[in-house]
Amino acid sequence: METTANGYLVRALPSTHYSVMTNPEIGTFVARCTGCHARHPEPWVIDTTDQMPYAWARESD
Repeated sequence: METTANGYLVRALPSTHYSVMTNPEIGTFVARCTGCHARHPEPWVIDTTDQMPYAWARESD
């Protein structure tokens, strides 16, 4: 699965719980299937073993 964070795709993993950012009642993140792009209806989290793309922090305005 994947999600978009700061305009960059990051890996998402199925989970037994939501995180603060991925809880649909609080956050705005949505996980989608990498292949068909269907929305993942169950709890998920951002993969913390995947390196987060920080290029957005270096981009100029």
